[in-house]
Amino acid sequence: MVVSNTVAALSELSPLAELLPKIQWKLLASLDKCTEWGRVNILDTLSSYVPVDEAEAKTICQIISPHLAHKNSSVVVAVVRIIMKLMPVFEDRDFVSSLEEKLPGAMVAFLSSEPEIQFVVLQEIQNIVRQRPNIFQSELRSFFIKYNDPIYVKLGKLHVINHLIRAENVLLVLFVLKDYLLETDEEFVRVSIRVFGNCAAVVESYSLPGLWALKNLARIGVGYVSQEAIVAIQNILRAHPVRHGRIVAMVCENLPPLTYPEAKASAIWMVGEYAEVVDNAAEILDDFLEGFLVESPLVQLQLLTSVIKVFLKKPHTSHNLVTQTLNMCTKEVENPDLRDRGFFYKRLLSVGSEIAKQVVLHSELPVHKENQDTSLDFGYTRLS
Repeated sequence: MVVSNTVAALSELSPLAELLPKIQWKLLASLDKCTEWGRVNILDTLSSYVPVDEAEAKTICQIISPHLAHKNSSVVVAVVRIIMKLMPVFEDRDFVSSLEEKLPGAMVAFLSSEPEIQFVVLQEIQNIVRQRPNIFQSELRSFFIKYNDPIYVKLGKLHVINHLIRAENVLLVLFVLKDYLLETDEEFVRVSIRVFGNCAAVVESYSLPGLWALKNLARIGVGYVSQEAIVAIQNILRAHPVRHGRIVAMVCENLPPLTYPEAKASAIWMVGEYAEVVDNAAEILDDFLEGFLVESPLVQLQLLTSVIKVFLKKPHTSHNLVTQTLNMCTKEVENPDLRDRGFFYKRLLSVGSEIAKQVVLHSELPVHKENQDTSLDFGYTRLS
């Protein structure tokens, strides 16, 4: 009790980085004799300690690992943070595997606790799956939504599922997500659609079925569902730049009313990228151009690029369109990024259309990697 409270008091006064190398073993020896909150104080303090070598790090993990069975979620989370911090130090793969086997059961056990505890544990699990998603692969079903979960728990579980998508479990995830799309909560449905689209982006063999399903969602008539589906379609097409011209043409022929900036930008990107199969590409962009000066910078930049792409692919139908767009970008807007991009395209086109095509149309899209961090975004501002 004295040790834990002394550590808590000293931590309030100043960091203990200089003192820890002298007292770390004393702190570890005191863990078993402390109250649960005393253990949290000591573990939080030890989380900033850097072991001198792998042997010391291994000893620390061996001492604190038994506390993963503690009934207090704060104690377990504190232990997990130390273990995750020390894992990159170990070269012994067998020892790392033994640690990884202990973490899922200790964390998942709290998903049947009170919602507030579930939320805290889910936040920690999200941090883990971003670094080592394979740890929780066997526990995928534990993150499926329950009917009585509050919205913040539902969203936390969706974040975890989003990082656990693999070829071997994608069919199960898609089957479960179909039910989530029928929910009434707008934010939950939006994020479910994003995870649905990520399934098709991560696993290429499901890209075409995923596009068809999202195309049907885009026509459903519910504003936020249609717009989120269009964003997901764009993400799939960026991940797997295969020419799904038929689907894109069908989506662009019947675009729903768009109000979200990212949904507008996604639709505009599809029109420019697949202008050769969208018969009325210039007309669609012309409609978006009417409110160009009041649109968000995300939409303005995408609209400028798509107009240039359409002009390079269909110069006879979009000459006036590109002239009007470049004039607005270089003369009427105050955004320096947009103005510079406008001058760049203007000078590029003056050099010649063939050189402009090589610069604008021949750039390769980034290839989606299965283990990349696919962050979900609720605010329609791209985070990753």
